[in-house]
Amino acid sequence: MNIEIKTFHSLKPTDTFRKGEVVCLEGIISRIIFAIKEFFSGGWENRDILTFTDFYDSFFKQKIIDLTQQISTNQNLDQTLTEIKDLLKTKAKIANSAWAKSLGTSLEYGFFQSECDALQELAKAHLPPAINKTTFRWIQATDSQQRFAAYLNLDEVPYRFEEIPKGAVMLTDPHAFLLGLKIKDTWPWVKTSVIRFKAWACKFTTGKTVTHAELALGGGESFDLDKPDGNWWQGQGTIQKRTNRIFYGTIVVPNGQAMLDAYNRRFPLERLNTFDDLWAKIDLEARTQAVNVKVTIWDIIKTAIPRTRAPDYDCTKAWDPSNNQYSCSATTSALFSKFGIDIGEEFSKVDQNISPADFLRSKFFQPFYITS
Repeated sequence: MNIEIKTFHSLKPTDTFRKGEVVCLEGIISRIIFAIKEFFSGGWENRDILTFTDFYDSFFKQKIIDLTQQISTNQNLDQTLTEIKDLLKTKAKIANSAWAKSLGTSLEYGFFQSECDALQELAKAHLPPAINKTTFRWIQATDSQQRFAAYLNLDEVPYRFEEIPKGAVMLTDPHAFLLGLKIKDTWPWVKTSVIRFKAWACKFTTGKTVTHAELALGGGESFDLDKPDGNWWQGQGTIQKRTNRIFYGTIVVPNGQAMLDAYNRRFPLERLNTFDDLWAKIDLEARTQAVNVKVTIWDIIKTAIPRTRAPDYDCTKAWDPSNNQYSCSATTSALFSKFGIDIGEEFSKVDQNISPADFLRSKFFQPFYITS
């Protein structure tokens, strides 16, 4: 069969495959027409299985054998690993698609999945020290990471918490978060409804559906406002530790030089030479004061109530956990402000009004992993 692995990369979650081409089934009418045609051709599910069996026997099976031999003998290692990455992306695309719903009883689909998993494990053992980062992360990724990236057509798979650099701000994209739950077949309807409402509220007030901001401290740790004892109306500063878990959301990393310059301008008598020196101060402050950070639902709502920023506004006084109660994003902003990193200045905002979306637009941060 004259086909390439990347042929499948245009496969969307609503699609299936016929005669070597993607069949788009996004609209209700197109699905009805397709279902009627399939009924008279032997049945939709049966045709899905026969189509995959044909691809497996004539293409996938031999492709996996070839790649297994090449990786085992270190032949054309860079090219082979790239092809394995593309095969894993294809596996994820198929798993996400409507096509896969019909393949639960297909022996060939089961063989395909298990053989891809075995090939991935073999590839992990042959990863060279110098390798393309994207290829490396795809081969090291879990099935849910691969399916998430494939669903959103992202080049990179989402990051584990321990991979996220210190000083990064993790921004909760509710659509990405819910997609992560869907891929793991977890769908708590109450939590889903609350998240969707928060997404709507943030979209209405900030123009972005980003609902939460959390500061990465490195090594899987983060400074966060969490709900104490499950009380949804309150927030408590805490140092989270989450390793071997995946963050399904947007990440922005610090523009270290811009932050260092801002600090040195504000504190010329206490100049620092590197961002690492500055980060050590920020990290210590976050860990020391986390226990004093307490907020209520009203403090979160106040983020959306504009306050005038006076010409003589002193951002360094915004960080006062024992007295100032701010939302997650405003608290993170105030922490940076203590060190002269005034995120609100470029938006003419006081720290209390800094929303999660502002971190996406700030000169003090740059994109690292964007989900939307």
